[in-house]
Amino acid sequence: MGLAGSVAAFLGLGSPGASWAWVCMAALLLGYLACALPLSLLDGAVAAVYVVFAEHPVPLAFHFPMVHHRFARIAEFALYDR
Repeated sequence: MGLAGSVAAFLGLGSPGASWAWVCMAALLLGYLACALPLSLLDGAVAAVYVVFAEHPVPLAFHFPMVHHRFARIAEFALYDR
């Protein structure tokens, strides 16, 4: 999204002046925000699963046994790395 806006600004304005650079920066910022905002939601969901495992592992083991097993194995290996 940001790259496409930058190319369009460069081709559309075509002048050797620096005005197209501001449009490229704005397109880059908008592209970054368009990607960062949805990914922050995913990051929060993953953090919530970690908190559920830390505080209440039994219901997680009952409803999602594969996830619980993998988290237990990761926690087990983390103890051996110390």
